[in-house]
Amino acid sequence: MSQFDERLQAALGTAYQIERELPLGGLGRLFLATEIATGRQVSVQALPPDLAARVDLGRFRAAVDKVARLRHPGILPLVAAGARGDLVHCVWPHPRGESLRYRLIRDGGLGGDEAVQVLHDVADALAYGHAHGVYHGDLRPDNIYLENGRAFLAEFGIRSALNAALGTESGMDARADVHALAVAGQQMIAGRSGPASLVIGRALSIDPGEQYADAEAFRDALGAPPSSQRRRRRWRLGAVGALAAVLLVVVWTLSRGSAELDPNLIAVAPFDVLDPVHAVWREGFVTVLSANLDGAGPLRTVSPSIVIRSWSGRAEAASAAALGRRTGARLALYGRVERLGSSDSMRLTASLVDAEAGNSLAELRVIDVRFDRLADSLTVRLLRELSRSRAIGAVRTASLGTGSLPALKAFLEGEQHYRRSEWDQAIEKYQRAIELDSTFALALYRAGLVLGWQSNSGDSLSKDYLLRAGAYNHGLPPRDSLLVLSESLSAALEDEFDPRYWSNLRRVYAVTEQLVRRYPRDPEAWYEYGDVRYHNPAFSSLRRMREAFDNSIGLDSAYAPAYLHQIELALQTGDRAGALRYFDRYLALHPKDVEADGVHLARLLLDPGRAHAAEARGILDTASGDLLVTAGFYFRGWADSAETSIMLARLLASGRRSTVPLFGDPAFLRRRLGLALAYHGHIGEASELGGAGTQASVFAAAAWMGGGPRDTVAGDLARALRGQRLFPPSLPVLLAPWWSGVHDTVSLRELGRRADSLARSARPLERVFGRYVTDGARALGALARGDTLDAIRGLVALPDTACPRCALYEITLAQLLDAKRMDVQAMRLLERDSPGRDYATDGFWALYRARLAVRRGNPRAAAEHYRFVRDTWVHADGVLQEYVREATAYLARVNERD
Repeated sequence: MSQFDERLQAALGTAYQIERELPLGGLGRLFLATEIATGRQVSVQALPPDLAARVDLGRFRAAVDKVARLRHPGILPLVAAGARGDLVHCVWPHPRGESLRYRLIRDGGLGGDEAVQVLHDVADALAYGHAHGVYHGDLRPDNIYLENGRAFLAEFGIRSALNAALGTESGMDARADVHALAVAGQQMIAGRSGPASLVIGRALSIDPGEQYADAEAFRDALGAPPSSQRRRRRWRLGAVGALAAVLLVVVWTLSRGSAELDPNLIAVAPFDVLDPVHAVWREGFVTVLSANLDGAGPLRTVSPSIVIRSWSGRAEAASAAALGRRTGARLALYGRVERLGSSDSMRLTASLVDAEAGNSLAELRVIDVRFDRLADSLTVRLLRELSRSRAIGAVRTASLGTGSLPALKAFLEGEQHYRRSEWDQAIEKYQRAIELDSTFALALYRAGLVLGWQSNSGDSLSKDYLLRAGAYNHGLPPRDSLLVLSESLSAALEDEFDPRYWSNLRRVYAVTEQLVRRYPRDPEAWYEYGDVRYHNPAFSSLRRMREAFDNSIGLDSAYAPAYLHQIELALQTGDRAGALRYFDRYLALHPKDVEADGVHLARLLLDPGRAHAAEARGILDTASGDLLVTAGFYFRGWADSAETSIMLARLLASGRRSTVPLFGDPAFLRRRLGLALAYHGHIGEASELGGAGTQASVFAAAAWMGGGPRDTVAGDLARALRGQRLFPPSLPVLLAPWWSGVHDTVSLRELGRRADSLARSARPLERVFGRYVTDGARALGALARGDTLDAIRGLVALPDTACPRCALYEITLAQLLDAKRMDVQAMRLLERDSPGRDYATDGFWALYRARLAVRRGNPRAAAEHYRFVRDTWVHADGVLQEYVREATAYLARVNERD
């Protein structure tokens, strides 16, 4: 047990025995425990100590007493609650069934009748709670559980009880719960029409007059619940966006400007620092004071980067009020610092203004010889003023997590360079701060970020910095703490077959959801949300990533990192015009980082009029390996008839110089070229390039698509099955669908036999993986015997996360559904992104999407997908040309023009 676990166990006493921690704790950390007296399992929710320390225990107990009296079949009852020191915990029976969150992740949505039943059950429970004066306050798919066709709610009222104890009940009412239920309903119906859609649409209206007054009205509008449930089908789709509501709020907030200012949001303006020797503190006070104030009671602060880019004028009331209005903050702080005569003492004067009314709320003055102490003293006095109208609680004055003034000064200098995308100068200052204080979490975090952006190969020092930042992530303001936690968890995500991978992935998704929910106007928060999903897309979609990066850019158009992934995503989603726009906006920032030259080259190559011009040719003739790799990233997964990715990969393989050893590694170069060749349908050359021994995934995809002589593939597979371990997935696992195509039931039975022994492993991941391969081999065996429907049933039942690299199983399922014209099932499968994203079979994924769109009468979508097939495979091997002809013929019939 960790120290925290031991303290929690002590607080629980002998009534409960902690078993293990559960993922996605929501309000804090969640544990599975056993109630000693009865032997039943319970869930124990423990608030974070920094949050628990601010709780008014008297008000919390009074609110919890109301929750404990609730008795309704749709509400999981509160068993116990307690406090000991800085530990506050609540206990519920451990929910049976499955959460709506995991149901949505697995199936993508619910059937129409089942969705109505769930909405009705939850609305009925909410109506009961509201009638007893209790609001849920944290309604989301994680807290809705499904069992035997009915739904019930967990954690009912705890969020509102906590808010009451913190004095932050504002906005907590019946309408908020109904809105949250409608958002969950929107995710359940997953874009399908029906009567429930109208009810949900009205509940989500931005016009208060159209919304339902309470949960009872919402429930009654749904009508009587269905008398029976349809049989659930386990069709796997991509994760429905968990933050659809937040995205809608952000879009609405951005569109309405600053008409309504947030009363608990503070914008700290740059201070006038009259002594040039201390100029770093002009922006430094923004960073330090924003950190000190963020999370004090209900207060949040505007991102320092946003403030500095939005600031104009001098430190005066009018300029500060204008800053508040531009950033949506009702409170704005400005000030100045000057030396007191010939002494070493500095005098800081500051004013807090109401940005809406324009009047001064407080005038403050402090004197000290150290700038960090000036900031801390001002923080204490400012929060004392604000505590008259708000429950502030404890004051944080930790100088961003370091006690070293030189380290703090170096970090603040690094922040100035960071905001201007001057990565070389920024990393120099951050590393200096780390030398002065090796436990400085924010300096470690920033250094890790910048080194990661400066290296195309995945910098090991960057990972080390980010992991160390996570280890020292103590006592930081909420925004910074969440950012550090997200990056440290991301740094630990290397291999989906690491035992901690899936728990860390779910945790980092939850952390970034919390980040943007709490800071919806913060560009770095939205960048982090998108970046996590870009690099770990198991539960997300390209559309969701693009929305996140667009939010970041919309909030701060000068935040350079947000453009880079967006360029690639635009091309992968067929938005060439959007990619050009992102290219140009990024280059207009005059970036000085390692990406700049690569972006410039990629921009030239994307323009047909300039791709073959002397300028582009001159750059390509002398381009280093580093430059070619950087430019090549932007053309992965693009339906590019010019096959630019192949051209760049061939140049790279010709032996270009590089500062990165990996870029000179022949195996790496073959892998890059093989991936590019296979993607554009040159499957014969791709399979011959390295063979099954050096790039199993490319060989597998090429063989499945028809590349390589049948005898050669069969021989390679047979040798691999005899000589390779199956876990993690080796060639026999990856290419098992090929055996079904050649009706080789013997090899599939042998694969299933070997996997079955793996399924009995003591190691959980191997056990789950072994079961996946066993069941997959059985389904493919049915296909080899000609039993298509049994094969479909088996492939549908395979879990999403047991073998993320087994893309050929999903594309085989898509092929079968297309052949059988099982359009409803195919639509559910094909709505998600291609399982490989920039994988060789993306062309087939687009082909089956196009055919489905034709049958469903959607010519616009069909043309889009057929264009992808044509442009990606226009120069492909002969075995794929029949699909190019199919695409070309359809486009000609609908008079498609380039």
